[in-house]
Amino acid sequence: MDTMKVLLGAIVGLLLGLVVLSFTRLGGEKDAEIARLKAEIERQKQSALTANQTPAAAPVAPVAAPEKPAVAPETAQRLAELERQVQMANQRQAELEEEARKAADAARAAEISTPETDPDFDVEPELSQADEDKREKRARQIVNALPVGRITMFNEEFNFAAFAVLRGDLISSDMELGIRRNRGIIGRVKVTSIEGQEGAVEPQRNSFFKGVDVQAGDELIIPPL
Repeated sequence: MDTMKVLLGAIVGLLLGLVVLSFTRLGGEKDAEIARLKAEIERQKQSALTANQTPAAAPVAPVAAPEKPAVAPETAQRLAELERQVQMANQRQAELEEEARKAADAARAAEISTPETDPDFDVEPELSQADEDKREKRARQIVNALPVGRITMFNEEFNFAAFAVLRGDLISSDMELGIRRNRGIIGRVKVTSIEGQEGAVEPQRNSFFKGVDVQAGDELIIPPL
């Protein structure tokens, strides 16, 4: 050890000093110096012994991280299967919610006014056989009426519609025409101008049921009497 080497070196040095002093000093001075050197040697020995007896700090062993418990292959497969089933259930729930939303939208779009659902629904009184015959005759006249124009565009803000002229020889400005859609007349318009194969009409608002409803493709006919 380094401490023992230092101690031995000090002792050798002191002994050499004693030899030298034995030849260079006399009487009381030599004895005093020898006593001092012996005391120094003793102190060095004690220091060395004390240093050797001091227990060295034991190295601290590193604490190993706790190992994760091993998962059995069967358990891992079961967990994976459960996760897959949860994902499939969430996907199916989202699909059902989307189907329910589409069904609700379709029901609202196809809703038909009835006395129970619409407080403004007009219930027509029962008609006599003569009135029924008259209505049926008028319906046939509307269906068989020759189209004289077809709506191409409608501007609700300015309340006018453009139309393609189909029978210019049968219509003129200020003439009132009916808008035919499917098998009935939904409202009336007034011809405001005709230029070649194009014309413009002004919807008569009070002739439409629940607001003006004009669409491209609607046919213009001369309303039957």
